[in-house]
Amino acid sequence: MKEKSVGKLSAFFAVMGVLIVACALGIRRGENKADLTVGETADKILVFPESGFYEKDVTVQITAPKGAVVCYTLNSEEPNEESGQIFSKPVVLEAADEEQVYVLRAKAFYADGTASEICTRTYFCGKNIADRYDTTIVSIVGDPEDLFGYEEGILVPGKRYDEFMEEHPDAHPGSGVDANYTMRGMKAEREVSLEFFDRTGRKLISLNGGVRVA
Repeated sequence: MKEKSVGKLSAFFAVMGVLIVACALGIRRGENKADLTVGETADKILVFPESGFYEKDVTVQITAPKGAVVCYTLNSEEPNEESGQIFSKPVVLEAADEEQVYVLRAKAFYADGTASEICTRTYFCGKNIADRYDTTIVSIVGDPEDLFGYEEGILVPGKRYDEFMEEHPDAHPGSGVDANYTMRGMKAEREVSLEFFDRTGRKLISLNGGVRVA
């Protein structure tokens, strides 16, 4: 059975339009995984194949130590045992005529209560995908709730704005207000995974880091 990414948020974090977001955010450099090979990443959780361009359907295989439960998502959300899908068979991602960007995130949960880091892969699938871009591509992947959620999303007015306007009903909504997007410092930082690709789809580097509104 072929599985497609749900919603359009995955594409938002992966296509070129994400560069606009990157320019508006301060990016904290995290772990550099550029020199890691498949089999050395994310605490022994292995996801094959690597991120990149694919003109044919992609069959994704995930492996982890014996006894671990592996959960994955295709909508950029952090996988867990409640919201993620339990991996039980290879995941097939379709390469159709039009480009489709799939963001697969996987995490292993162990019997002792610990868990692996999240392993993120970005797959650009479609016929003639190799001719689609002529510049560097950046994929920025984060949990949608961290960026757009009402409670804590840093790119929306959100709960803080509503509470401020309730306390200051005469305030001008355009300036001097308190809102989710006006948060600064560590409390406003959200974890993301970043991948950089050349125009042929070869992954140049991958990082774990944090983003804040500048």
